[in-house]
Amino acid sequence: MVENKIKILLINSLQFDPAEITEDHIKDKSLYVNPPLGLMYIASVIKQENTNNEVVFFDYNLEWVKHASIYGVKNTKLKDPLDALLKKEQFDLVGIASMFSLFKKNHKILIEKVSTYQKQSLIIIGGGYPTYEPEDALKYLEKGIVVIGEGEDTVKRILKIYKDSKFDLEKTYKTIENLEGVAIKNNGFLEKPKKDFIEDINAIPFPAHEYVHYSDILYGRFNARPTHMDRKTAVMTTSRGCPCKCIFCGVPSFWGKTIRFRSPENVLAEMKLLYEKYQIRHFIFNDSNFTFDRNRAKIICRKIINSGMDIKWCSPDGMAIWTFDKELVDL
Repeated sequence: MVENKIKILLINSLQFDPAEITEDHIKDKSLYVNPPLGLMYIASVIKQENTNNEVVFFDYNLEWVKHASIYGVKNTKLKDPLDALLKKEQFDLVGIASMFSLFKKNHKILIEKVSTYQKQSLIIIGGGYPTYEPEDALKYLEKGIVVIGEGEDTVKRILKIYKDSKFDLEKTYKTIENLEGVAIKNNGFLEKPKKDFIEDINAIPFPAHEYVHYSDILYGRFNARPTHMDRKTAVMTTSRGCPCKCIFCGVPSFWGKTIRFRSPENVLAEMKLLYEKYQIRHFIFNDSNFTFDRNRAKIICRKIINSGMDIKWCSPDGMAIWTFDKELVDL
């Protein structure tokens, strides 16, 4: 370990069951896979905090599909592409994103792999499943941390504590017990609910798109209309939080009950980056309600039109009908 430098492995856990995958899934590109946007934001914050930090980014979904495309599904099931990396290198910190409780089995297998090969690593878990079920997400670890909900500021604080503790795991866990927005397993279980959210989300750096191989997989293709499914796709979020009380939705408890917006200028700047540098031609806005601020939505639409970008976009998480007027629909 180099002083003031942390070697970090970020893993996006599998969002499909490998046992159910056939050669036809790979051949037809029929697996539903999205870019790990939350983990990309975390990677960006880590690099912003210290450019010397070494980040290895492993999108398990992408790497599994790529491996299966080359070596076949049967061989990939027998020789998992993550195993070689975990055996070859040692990391100071391992961050894991687990989105859905539907894939608890994948989470368990991943945690067991990391625990076996990275015994001296600080292990942090984030995402939807661990946020809502932190004790369950930690049960396969002897020691570990869950970042609850919005993670950028919490991860920055954990990194500072880890460095200030001179990378002593026991001191780090003990200090983190005083931090809000985390759950910890360390000789028992402790949860400290999240109270504060980032007010100015324009200040958050763009997600680390450089870690995502947009050319290697058709991300998000089943969020698109059939005529758009072959366009290179990226996912963006232009707001966080929601004040609505839909009984089926966990957004308010994850992102907060106050909706926070990125400015139209900030949104267009990221879109232009993706359009020009990564040749993205289809955008998925994963906001809980992209049109909640009708005027802001109109400004974004006008800016897209005036930019001259040849794109399609969608917002599959929904847009409330009461936010529409004729002008917005026409745009």
